[in-house]
Amino acid sequence: MVKRLSTYGLLLLAFVACKETPPEVKEGFMTINESEVYYKTMGEGEPLLVIHGGPVLDHSYFLPHLESLAKDYELIFYDQRASGRSSVEIDSATMNLAGFVEDI
Repeated sequence: MVKRLSTYGLLLLAFVACKETPPEVKEGFMTINESEVYYKTMGEGEPLLVIHGGPVLDHSYFLPHLESLAKDYELIFYDQRASGRSSVEIDSATMNLAGFVEDI
């Protein structure tokens, strides 16, 4: 009985040890064109920039669907100006496609 419990204990320990560790997450703010832009990175490898839809949405709706890619890529999420955690105080003259491309 003790031998059997020891065997099961070792098997359980082996399964727990094989569990993947979550990717390291880095996040913060960068000043871009006089706006505070929120970013989050995770994973390692070739960078993959994830651009959310907008306006007003943020990057978070992508996380459950794309986190698994962090095993092979460095995922770079950011909240566009006036969206999510990025600053809302902006120059409306730069709220256009050219302005968003310049932010990247």
